[in-house]
Amino acid sequence: MAAIDSTISELLIPIWTLPDSIVPNLMNPEPNKQEKSSISLGAQAAIESVSAGDWNNFSKQGWKLGVGIEYLFRETYSVSIGANYSYKPYTANGNQYRPAYIYPTTPSRSQPESAVGVCDILEIPVELGYYWKGHHQSGFFVKMGLSSYWMLREQYQFTYENPDPNQVTDIAVYNENKHWLAIGQIAVGYQRLIRERWRVQLMPYFQVPWRGVGEGNIELYSAGTTLKYYLSGN
Repeated sequence: MAAIDSTISELLIPIWTLPDSIVPNLMNPEPNKQEKSSISLGAQAAIESVSAGDWNNFSKQGWKLGVGIEYLFRETYSVSIGANYSYKPYTANGNQYRPAYIYPTTPSRSQPESAVGVCDILEIPVELGYYWKGHHQSGFFVKMGLSSYWMLREQYQFTYENPDPNQVTDIAVYNENKHWLAIGQIAVGYQRLIRERWRVQLMPYFQVPWRGVGEGNIELYSAGTTLKYYLSGN
């Protein structure tokens, strides 16, 4: 028994004689590391094609400029909100331009054959994001969300199959129409870390209308590419 006790005593080396790299400091354990969250400020520019009424008539080119705030949390997730000034031109068939009321035209109130629209829009996107390799690493990400449209300026020109001097050929509308969360958006992009706190993103996107917007209740589809710069907080 004495021999066994001696052997056990030799094996049970006091933990304070072992290196710190082998045995953790049990008297003063490290606190659990908190999942880091931060806020980023960003600026963006985008070019896009616009289609009215359906998704296969991307004949007009638009653009947007804006700023945004992104909240980064749990290493890979984000929530963002922005404000973009967006220029959207488009061409629509007469049956795709559906105003809430009928403009006085001929005695038969004939419908325009086509409508050409140019809209200046304040776009407010709200998005959820996921970064596969984390916020502060280069890699791919996906974002989905909804956008609200405030129609700052709308200009329309109409053509008719049978022109008549009494027909309305153009109209202009200012600050009349606001559409909350009317547009859905999905984007897949790539992020590159260029400095410790600076990120640049290239993000192709596609926007789908949940309902019509503007004076003519037009369903606007947009497909484009956004270039974003973000400055992250500590």
